[in-house]
Parts: sequence; structure tokens; C-alpha cells
Amino acid sequence: MTDDRRIYWVWLAMVLGAGSESFWKMCRGYRSISDFAENVKALRFSNMNENQCERAKDISFRDAEELIVKCAAQGVDTVIFRDERYPKRLKRTPNPPTVLFVRGDADKLNAHRVVSVVGTRTPCDYSLKAAREICAELARNGALIVSGAEVGIDVAAIEGALSMGHNAAALLGRGILEENALDETIEENCLLVSEYTDRSSFGKVSFNNRNRILCGLCDLVLFVEARADSRGLNNVKHAELINRPVFCVPPADIFDIRFKGQQLLLTNGAQPAFSGSQILARYAELVGETLRTVKFADIKTEPHKEQEKTEEQSVKKVKKVDENAAEVLHNEEKSAKIDMSGLSQEQKAICELLKEKGSLHLNQIAEMTELPVNTVVNELTLLSIEGTVKELPGKSYKL
Repeated sequence: MTDDRRIYWVWLAMVLGAGSESFWKMCRGYRSISDFAENVKALRFSNMNENQCERAKDISFRDAEELIVKCAAQGVDTVIFRDERYPKRLKRTPNPPTVLFVRGDADKLNAHRVVSVVGTRTPCDYSLKAAREICAELARNGALIVSGAEVGIDVAAIEGALSMGHNAAALLGRGILEENALDETIEENCLLVSEYTDRSSFGKVSFNNRNRILCGLCDLVLFVEARADSRGLNNVKHAELINRPVFCVPPADIFDIRFKGQQLLLTNGAQPAFSGSQILARYAELVGETLRTVKFADIKTEPHKEQEKTEEQSVKKVKKVDENAAEVLHNEEKSAKIDMSGLSQEQKAICELLKEKGSLHLNQIAEMTELPVNTVVNELTLLSIEGTVKELPGKSYKL
């Protein structure tokens, strides 16, 4: 086996399952990906389920290496979580993919502004025109358009971006090496992204998993046409969890059931979308305010268990609070002394960062340590219980 750390990341995704949170729950405390993979292969984790254990026995590191080579032969790049090209927005979500398979320039996913577009596969002419024209203007103003690769609004959004000669990305709801029967426009001109290569390697593709990535890649989510029973409304759950604002094209007819999903969204806090420039201008205003994200529970007609809310605080306000807190607490925190001998690698990284910077917001800690948000939350909770770290108002922390 060659000395390529991607092999271990791909093997772990194949064994633990793409989209599974098992990786992030089990990897804490390991200094290297190879060490972690070897322990998984030796079945040293009691919380591995039966399917994972069977895959760990049946799938070899050589199989993962061959899959990487197969992808490369078809122009598909294997981008692991630790790769510099890995999308920075996605890296800061609770359950980021350990591996992404990309056909095209993965660096484009780190564009200054990214908009994910959601809509029906059977849109009316009004919605098709709205998708094309709004996305064309968004692209003209420098935004990268990301959508699924399905017929209807997905394709119209991408066509709008490409009409301006700008880039667009298609997040596939299936394996990137499979026969996808993609629209010719997408196949030839789009950046293609998937968490999967094929069913034989990764099993059944989950659209719920795809939607978590769609929201994680972007700054905001744009709905164009949706019924009240649309599966696309599932994106609101993921947008709410990671505090992504939701925009929505107003319905063409408030009495038409084809637009009832949009009515629900707009009634419950979604921002109206009239043009690309208006969306970007409104987004710029929102990051200076306390964001009111759309609540998934509010748009569902049947009862369900509500997801835990994330802190609704803008980037600018977080920065202002953190700077003031750091200045006030500078002397106290700089002189803090703690015993790190019994801490995990992640806990040490967090404590060293807080020792250096003073107080930091949860999201800043995740960004600076390059750890998933859910890992940071878990480690901070343990450190708080032990009295090593103190939680401040607004999800900020200090030693």
C-alpha cells in the first residue's frame, strides 16, 4: 500500500458509512488517521454495529486504494477532510463528510459567496424563469450556485449561472461514478460533487445526507417552488441546525397548492427573494443582525421531535463581543495555568487556543482548531464539567 493518508479516510468512510456520525464519535483521542483506522479494523470499538464490523472484516485498505485510483482514472478527485481544498463552510458543520469526491476544481467550493438552490422537479414556467434569472444575477455578482442534479429547478438554477459564463456546482444524490443520466449542461459544464462513488462501495444513497451537505456548502438557501409535502423542505431542518438563512421566491398564486410550501416558509421567517442583487444585499444586512432562521417545526404539519437549536448570533456581533471580552479578561487568561497531562489531543488543542487568545466563541474555536463543531461542543462540555473551561454568555468560552 502506498503512503497516502487518503486511503485511510476512504476506507473508514466505506466501513463506518458515508453520512454516519460514527467517525466523529469514535475518532476522538487518536493522533493519526492511520492509528484510528487500524483500531477500527481490529474491531476495538464496542459501539460498532454489526454491519460496520462485517465491512471492517471484508473491506481491505487495498480496496480503498483501488477506489481512489479508479476515481482518478475517471477524472474524479478524492478530497479528504484534512485537505486544504475541502470546503471551509462544510468543515464547520456538525457532521461533515469525511471524504468528498469531486469532478472539477474543488477550490471553487470555497467561493466568497455560495447559494444553494432548492425546488421541485416539475416546476411551472414562472418558477423556471425565476430560477434562471435570479441565479444568473447571483452568478453575475460573484456567487457560486449549488443545487442538486435533478430535472426542474435544479437544472434551471445551474443554467442561469452558466448563462453568465460563471461556475456552478451540482451535488449529486447518487454515486459520482454511477451512470447518472445527467442533463448535458450539467455533465459538461458543472463542478460535480458527491459523498459517494457507487452503491457497491458505499451502499444506499440518502437524500437526507445529501441535503445536510447542500446546506453546509452555502451561505444561504434559496427555495424557488415547493409544495407543502415537498421532500425539499427537509433542507430547512439542516439550515436551521447550522444557522443558514432561508430565502424564498414568492408564490405566483397564493391559492395554488404548488406554492403552499413557499407560503409556509415566508409565513415562518423566510426572506422574500425578488432578484439576485436584492438577495445578496439582504444577506449582507442579516449578518449584521440577530438572524431569525426558519424553524423546521413551524413548517411541518405533523408533530415531530424538534431539533436542537443553534445559537442565533451574527458574525459581526460575535466578533464584537469576543474582542471586548478578550480585552477585559486578557491578563487573567494569559496567566491561566492548567494541567494538560490527562487531556485528549482535542482538549489540549482547545485549551492551548484559549490560553493564547483569551475567550473565543464556539464557532471560532471550531474554525481555528479545524475540528467539527459537534466535537468541539462535546470536548467543551467535558472541560466545563471538570472546571477547566468556563462558559461565558453567548456561547463563548475561556480557561
